[in-house]
Amino acid sequence: MMAERLPLLSNEQGEEIMDWKGKQAYFYDSEGNILEMVVREEICEKRNGWFDVSEVGMPCTCVKNMQEDLNFLKDIHNGEDRMFSFYGDHYGSFVLVNQGRPWFPTQRGAEIHPLEIEIEDRIEIEFLHPVYPYKIKAKKRAEFL
Repeated sequence: MMAERLPLLSNEQGEEIMDWKGKQAYFYDSEGNILEMVVREEICEKRNGWFDVSEVGMPCTCVKNMQEDLNFLKDIHNGEDRMFSFYGDHYGSFVLVNQGRPWFPTQRGAEIHPLEIEIEDRIEIEFLHPVYPYKIKAKKRAEFL
């Protein structure tokens, strides 16, 4: 349905629909941001559909430092990569990348822009990053109440 309404981005092989841990497609939003649609069966079964945001890109100058800054949130990934890492759990993750690293499937470098996001986690907290224009508001997920 979305492919009929939006021009999809293709990878180096010319594919518009890719398959890596689920089917995904990429497109630009009205602001020029790269968005990814992902259908993952295990998440769909848990969440009653796929209309959730499960990943949000969070560019920074040092992925390791950003992981430390977010240590108040649950993380199951334990990423070791210095340029790219997921941080979060099966319900949602931040995609931590070094500023300037190309976003797949394009060669467009990651840019830091204001981000305000509400998530569910094991704690309630409002976090304003001391360096980046990122605001995270966490509320307790039902399973932690």
